[in-house]
Amino acid sequence: MAKVTKEKSYGKIVALIVLAVSAAVYLRLSLPGADAPDRANFASEGAAYPIPEGERAGIYSYGAKGFYLTTSEGMEYCSGGKPAWSAPYEYSLKEPLLAGNGKYVGVCDTGGTQFYLFSPGGLMYKRSYESKILSFYINPKGCAAVIAKEGEGSVIEALNPDGEQMNAYHSVSPGVFPTSADISPDAAVTAISFLDVNSSVPSSKVLLLYNDTEQRKNAANGIFYQEEIKDELAARLRFLSGGVLLVLTEASLSRLDVSADSGSARDAWKMPLGNSVESFAVSASGSIALSLGEPFPGKEGEEAGALRFYDKNLNLLASADFYPDPARLELVKDYFVAGSGGKYTLFNSKGRLIWEHRPALDTKTVLPLENPGVIAVLDERGARVMKRGN
Repeated sequence: MAKVTKEKSYGKIVALIVLAVSAAVYLRLSLPGADAPDRANFASEGAAYPIPEGERAGIYSYGAKGFYLTTSEGMEYCSGGKPAWSAPYEYSLKEPLLAGNGKYVGVCDTGGTQFYLFSPGGLMYKRSYESKILSFYINPKGCAAVIAKEGEGSVIEALNPDGEQMNAYHSVSPGVFPTSADISPDAAVTAISFLDVNSSVPSSKVLLLYNDTEQRKNAANGIFYQEEIKDELAARLRFLSGGVLLVLTEASLSRLDVSADSGSARDAWKMPLGNSVESFAVSASGSIALSLGEPFPGKEGEEAGALRFYDKNLNLLASADFYPDPARLELVKDYFVAGSGGKYTLFNSKGRLIWEHRPALDTKTVLPLENPGVIAVLDERGARVMKRGN
């Protein structure tokens, strides 16, 4: 049994205490006025979308009737029991890396050199790089921030939905590595984080760059803000609406309020972390979910597997505890899917439990579609649509 509590006060994450546990995996979760989680049974709505034996596959949902399915050979948009369209890749992908935001989804091969962006209508563009792609992120309007190797350094490109370059930052400093990038929802700003290992104590750096050509003329390399984060590593960045930028390191979560019009960024708050973050997701409405891993030495606090939901002002909305395995988070619009120990649990943007489901087969991904009672499932037999029966 599990336990979810609602809290109105400001919350701070403190360290996790790792306890000796049995091999049994369980989710402790409860809601006000509910003694048990809502266990959902789902039944198949039709034939599976098969996946050729030996191929890697992934699915992505943005909360519509259809969903994206990638295999090693190409992308399909699955709706109504058959692919609405299919788009082959130029080369087979050994291990597809799939990520999206809203109705847009990007894909590349892990360590590959070609990046593809899709919408529900099909392929929007393909872009090739000289060296391997390290990571990418899509914003809600279909703009892509792509980090790729370039000679002895790296390049971070900001691309518009047509694949045209809005911005490119070339990093050639030895011992400085880009770790994350994002583009603001209005496409005005590119944010980039770096890990600097040149000193005895590694640190992180965050740059904010104009994407507008005219604004870039008045700023060296287009940079209007930079901040060094000492003694903290590998920042991950996520823009929200209204110029809010979240900066996650291994030691803290902070918020910057960014304005391209004034060329400024202001520290709004910073929350120390007492434990590692296993998974991090931000909903379309700005809710933040943190799935916490192991505690840092010498810190006190919560047990392993804590899941915390915050709003963008750091008000704690809800809490859940997955014990002993921290949950892997997937985001579909304003729903969070937490996968842990073979069980999948759906929460809304305020952290309220909708249902939990334990599939019979070895399942890789479970995502809601147009409503929480219809899901896309990727398992050992392929991808399929399932509908809730209770």
